[in-house]
Amino acid sequence: MISARLHPVAKTLASALLCSSVLMLATNDASALDPKTSTLVSDVTFTALSYKYSVDGADASMGIEDCQDAMVNDMTVSVRFTASFDMSANRSSSVQLTPYLDNFYYFELESGGGSSPTCGDGNATCNEISDSNVSFNMTEATPSIGFDDLTGFTTSEDCTTQALERDYFIRANIYNGNDQYQPADARIVLDTVRPSEPTSFTTIATEDTIQVTWVGTESADLGGYRVVYSTSEFSGGVYPDEILTADTTAQRRDISVSSDEDNTGSVSVTLEPGTQVWVGLATIDAVGNPSLVIGPEVVEVVDTVDFWEDYKGRGGSETGGYCSSASNHAPSPAPLGGFLLLMGGMMLIRRKRRGGLEATAATTLAMTTALCLLAPGSAQAQDIDTQSDIKGSFEFKIGGFYPSAIDAETGGDGAGAFESFYGADNLVYGEFVYERYLFQKFGKLGLGFHAGYTSKKGEVQAGGGTTTEDAVPGETTFRMIPLRGSLFYRYDYSAIHHRIPLAPIARVGVDYVLWRVLDSDGEVSDVNGESARGGKMGWHASLGLQFMLDYLDPGSAASFDLNWGINNSYLFAEYMITRIDDFGGSGFDLSDNLWMFGLAFEY
Repeated sequence: MISARLHPVAKTLASALLCSSVLMLATNDASALDPKTSTLVSDVTFTALSYKYSVDGADASMGIEDCQDAMVNDMTVSVRFTASFDMSANRSSSVQLTPYLDNFYYFELESGGGSSPTCGDGNATCNEISDSNVSFNMTEATPSIGFDDLTGFTTSEDCTTQALERDYFIRANIYNGNDQYQPADARIVLDTVRPSEPTSFTTIATEDTIQVTWVGTESADLGGYRVVYSTSEFSGGVYPDEILTADTTAQRRDISVSSDEDNTGSVSVTLEPGTQVWVGLATIDAVGNPSLVIGPEVVEVVDTVDFWEDYKGRGGSETGGYCSSASNHAPSPAPLGGFLLLMGGMMLIRRKRRGGLEATAATTLAMTTALCLLAPGSAQAQDIDTQSDIKGSFEFKIGGFYPSAIDAETGGDGAGAFESFYGADNLVYGEFVYERYLFQKFGKLGLGFHAGYTSKKGEVQAGGGTTTEDAVPGETTFRMIPLRGSLFYRYDYSAIHHRIPLAPIARVGVDYVLWRVLDSDGEVSDVNGESARGGKMGWHASLGLQFMLDYLDPGSAASFDLNWGINNSYLFAEYMITRIDDFGGSGFDLSDNLWMFGLAFEY
């Protein structure tokens, strides 16, 4: 045992360290530092390591289930104390923590009682930890003690029969450099007090979700709620584990909440539509202790449909897949893929080193650019026709998209499949465009690559003949990623040479649009082996008008050109016509006519 007078081995080690330090310093410094007067321990941290618990610099909290696990598994609580030494004061790379540690203790206090006991000197509150239960590794010391010894429990039943809120401490006395030993404590908080049960709740169940809406009770340490469910009848008024033990088909799921104001939550399950399920609810506190279960409520499992299932149920002709079939009289997307790859290769091959750096910097500062151009500039005004060479441009634009043709296929006398799930409002559609100039004598002619994205979530619906007055839990998601290749012409001759800040632009090109539909589990929806994902080919054409922002502040524009290589900036509006239907084939028609607005930057 390392005592207040130090263990003989520790004294020997400390003496050796001191002597070695003196010998090392004898040739360099006549005033060698005494470890007993130096700041040896500048920092102390602890980690409570036990079974499945780990905490660094904070308390380890344990509830009833944790306590039972610890007792059943004969858990040992180990605490690692780590010290960092002032090496400039000690002039040694082999300083060890061992000589600067006094005894290790463990003791118990009421919850919130602090760590006030003075251990040693016959204090009955503190219990020494045997030397054999302490391991050392240079600057680390790790005392260990059995959880049963720490708590005084004899069986796992003590975790439930004794409603306790206790703080258990493991202490190391570490020398602080001032002829004093300073205590460093690790605290394990044990809470076996159960919370109050919820007041009431309602529930609805689908094949993959149980949703509960509750009226809770005020609790300072609310952790969430525990859902207990089974396809067999059970009774409430008992603890969740009792139900799980009596009914092998019963299962539990936990819902985490931040406050009592969160009164609705859901859990993932696997149930058979049309069957009945019994659902009970219990409160759980911050350490996972459950209350009594209230209920149960017995409900019918509602069959649900997502957008893809509804679309197919209405006779939709889309089958999914990334290659068009011969029956659609549509070409393979391979030519488009080759065209896009060729175009991208051309742009990369022609790009010079400076151009690549400029494009990277400009992408990062795109939105800042517009603001800078509108702000007062410090640089001298620069004529537009004296700017640096221009290689290409890039754009960020946004608009509203809606695939009305899907609803035309499945609408009948009412709302179509898409509107039924996602509403009639436009989806927010964003697009990035990179352009490479091929001709710049009278305006600019070049190739462009477009990459866009849009997504919309909607609630799933009851199907299969089942009905419910409540909203069915779960979401279905529609995603679309358009990839476009275009040939464009921007007439900016008058803007550059005649100071008319307007530049019309026209585009035409081919498209390949990736799409998918996700079910309430976040997986690709499937109906009879037909997965809700694929690609559609088509074309687009657009006309737009771009306003050159440089005229608002030529000085800032010149500065941005000099520092970042951004020659001209535009604010623009564009009307785009898209026909994404595999050139007249069957299935999803993702066509739309839409307005787009954005910013363009030439570099």
